[in-house]
Amino acid sequence: PHVALFHWDTPIWLCANATNLSEGVCEGAWAHESVVDEFAKYADAVFARLGDGVKYWTTISEPKTVCELGYGAGMHAPGKRGVQEQLTVGHNMLKAHARAVAIYRKKYSHLGGKISINLNSAWAEPASTSSEDVLAAKNAMDEELGWFADPIFNGDYPSSMRARLGYFLPQFTEQERAELKGSVDYFALNHYTSYYVRHAPEGVASSLSGISG
Repeated sequence: PHVALFHWDTPIWLCANATNLSEGVCEGAWAHESVVDEFAKYADAVFARLGDGVKYWTTISEPKTVCELGYGAGMHAPGKRGVQEQLTVGHNMLKAHARAVAIYRKKYSHLGGKISINLNSAWAEPASTSSEDVLAAKNAMDEELGWFADPIFNGDYPSSMRARLGYFLPQFTEQERAELKGSVDYFALNHYTSYYVRHAPEGVASSLSGISG
């Protein structure tokens, strides 16, 4: 078996700002940093109960989709729409992933399992050989895949995202960077489609995260 700890279902009691618990309305648990500690406790409990029989673990499945569609576009639960919040959610998801991996490696690695995070990304192909289109496609891939892959493999977000998103993009502490870097035993990718990318001038272009400019 290959077990995913989180695939978009969040317990209602984690919704610190829930407005109507009786109707199951949740304002979004992943937007609150407290979810990192709760996810670590949950992961520890699942590892303890199922670790003997599971050799492949996924901490979080498709975090980009949760961020973009749940907190950016409002198309998935919890139906929020905001640029900064979706970046905060992604930040918390990365920290939760790193914490879960650290717990597994410290307490359960003797069970012989491997652990990772399941990323999803389209492929961005330049629409032409022009330097502008090539750069636009590279920047698109930084947001498609690098948003979550770069912190895991390099310890921080892509420099193009830092330059483009500015203060919207949260900062990692040195300890968080150290925990994130190398926090996978294998690379897991869901790939559904590809598209052509063409440079657009400022004022017209918008990033995949919804930032215009």
